[in-house]
Amino acid sequence: MYNNLKENIKAQYIFSIIFMFLCPVFCIYLSNYILRQGLVVTLKYLLPRRKIRSVGYILLLLICSVITVVTRKVSISYFLCGLVSIIGACGHYFKTLYRGEALFPSDVVFLSAAGNMVEQFNIKLTKPMILSIIFLLIAMSVTWVFTLPKFKNKYIFNIISAAVLCVLTFLYWNNCILNTDFYKKINFYENMNPIDTYYSNTFHTTFLFYINSTVIEKPSNYSKETVSALINDDSEVESGNPDIIFIMMESYFDPNTLFDLNFTEPINENYKAISQKAVYGNMLSFKYGGGTRDIEFNVLNEINTTQYTESISYMNVFGNDYLPSFVHNLKDAGYKTYALHAYTSQLYNRINAYANMGFDCSKFVDEYSHTDKYGNYVSDISHAEEIIDTYEKLKSEGDEPVFIYGVSMQNHIYMSQNNIEFDRVYLTDDDYSDEFTQGIGVVGSYMRQTDNAIGKLYEYFENSSREVVIIIYGDHQSYNVENLDGFSVESLNEIQKYKDSSENEKYIYSHSTPFIMWSNKRDSEDAYYPLVSPHYLWSIACNRFNLESSGYEKFLFNSATVMPVDNNYAKIYYNNDYMPDCRDETTGNNVNLLNYDRLFGQGFSLE
Repeated sequence: MYNNLKENIKAQYIFSIIFMFLCPVFCIYLSNYILRQGLVVTLKYLLPRRKIRSVGYILLLLICSVITVVTRKVSISYFLCGLVSIIGACGHYFKTLYRGEALFPSDVVFLSAAGNMVEQFNIKLTKPMILSIIFLLIAMSVTWVFTLPKFKNKYIFNIISAAVLCVLTFLYWNNCILNTDFYKKINFYENMNPIDTYYSNTFHTTFLFYINSTVIEKPSNYSKETVSALINDDSEVESGNPDIIFIMMESYFDPNTLFDLNFTEPINENYKAISQKAVYGNMLSFKYGGGTRDIEFNVLNEINTTQYTESISYMNVFGNDYLPSFVHNLKDAGYKTYALHAYTSQLYNRINAYANMGFDCSKFVDEYSHTDKYGNYVSDISHAEEIIDTYEKLKSEGDEPVFIYGVSMQNHIYMSQNNIEFDRVYLTDDDYSDEFTQGIGVVGSYMRQTDNAIGKLYEYFENSSREVVIIIYGDHQSYNVENLDGFSVESLNEIQKYKDSSENEKYIYSHSTPFIMWSNKRDSEDAYYPLVSPHYLWSIACNRFNLESSGYEKFLFNSATVMPVDNNYAKIYYNNDYMPDCRDETTGNNVNLLNYDRLFGQGFSLE
């Protein structure tokens, strides 16, 4: 029978074409089966979504057709398209499970980092993943016998067909995949949570939608005159040049203040004590469990990226070019600029991004002198000691003012229960499950260590002979505790205060992180900010401590006064009276316009 099929040219044509049309169906089913974890459940999910799944089907069919015509083997189409679909679905499944984030097109560039994550967390394939691989091998075996014959023993027809199919693919890509109106016509459902967007639509179509959403449209009123009018502030303030220490504490938050949870030892006593003479409050992070690099990008570049898609990894996409960070302004003002990160330089293009943001030098964990661990990573206290040593070294090299930006790693997922017994704290409240009690106790222990690191920094810089301004903030929250699979963000529903809240309130509770700013010699009126967006932090510091700033910082501070919270991902907005859902359209649109100018436009605001 095998030989008969090989010699029957008509059968080869027919079966090659049939299997070519079935390949996209096969790929779409397997990818969604991996996410749905059930054969029948996946079928019931796909059947009513005819228009939605057709987006991915047509593109896959065009790609399969090109591969089949070029290689003449439909089995190669199954191998390539099937493998990519399985890997993509597995990537989304594990990223959702371990990072609380959806898969985005920019994640493709982090394959090496993903390999490290697989090894670190001992990730194991699920049953649907294993079965999908088996199904793929079977499909390849079945289709291997079919070879698309040459037309009249010549390849010219194959070449012409491949060229035509490539043109059709290009046209479909530009007119449909990269056309926002196309998704509206097929009733594509976009949720503020990308994970829900994947859940509501098929895997391939959602991934293609996030490719589409990376295309940024120019605002209709964008011009040099409009930009200049917004930041036309020539007023000068005698700022002097104090040293500035700017620190991002990984996954730093306060479950005591947020949820009224009590522990055997105070976990925020240094923060509370310092706040008596500080500018302090809460930042509304737009990330949870991961995504540090995007929060960093918002803070250092003063750009509100929530107006754009979450599918862009900003440091990686823009990190190889000049980035309009305030660090450039400090450098121009004579500052020595230095970045420290308590982990590897291999992730998220930081080593290049920091250089293009204006940092003279950057140091990563392989150059650290202080490497004591709390859990799996360098402790925040060791990180604070590294910052102090770096500051002393930079001071010894001359009288130029110093700007140090430090990123800690201690609280990164997973929070391990190893190396923490010497300073554990425990939840004292009753009425919680054993798993929640144990998990939040571990989290509280980590937060206490971060607070101790803040105390160490305060003690040192308060006694410095030079004028210093210190700014500390947390990037996002995280409840990922090692070996406690049942303890996650869903565990917050055990807290009655959280459970009884609205969806917006739940978002705020689970996305609020503290920030604090103070100076050893420079007076600032004590101020409390209940909630601000990340891109406002530096402008607040500039205003409160008379730091080196441009017209853009003055514009942002005024914007923060009118609308301190502008989170387009979650559709959460606060006005100057901290009334929710009160977006000032003029302020928001003006910020968006300048953000476009700095990141995508002509850079008029940088001149």
